[in-house]
Amino acid sequence: TKSRLGSLKLKHWFKTPSRDANIIMQRQEAIKYFSSHQNLEKVLAINSCLKNIRSQTKIIAKMTNSGISVQEWNTFYNTLYNLVCLLDLCKFLPRSIELIVPHIEQFTILKEILALINKIMDFEESRIKGRFVVKYGVDKRP
Repeated sequence: TKSRLGSLKLKHWFKTPSRDANIIMQRQEAIKYFSSHQNLEKVLAINSCLKNIRSQTKIIAKMTNSGISVQEWNTFYNTLYNLVCLLDLCKFLPRSIELIVPHIEQFTILKEILALINKIMDFEESRIKGRFVVKYGVDKRP
């Protein structure tokens, strides 16, 4: 794998192999699916999303203290966007690969957060001014 977490997960699987036949079969099905040439386009799309997902631990901690920069907002937004795209792609994986994302339906809140950020933040003006800028008309009351 190319990611640190993927590498650690794979290492864990090799060091402590499962004895559960169902888990072994699920892993074999996943490997078969992702290594099949006919799924190359889907695999590349998933890989593209994964490359653009960053850890958000520090950014979220900074958000609680209102100390987040425009670049960090962009990183947060891009990570959410790619995570939503990844989850949408995973919805179409065969049921036998359920092991990867067992509860996709629980992540619908991410789409709502993404839509709210997109509705409120003016990314271009924020980049120009170097601070968070709210889109024109967002704060107007009816």
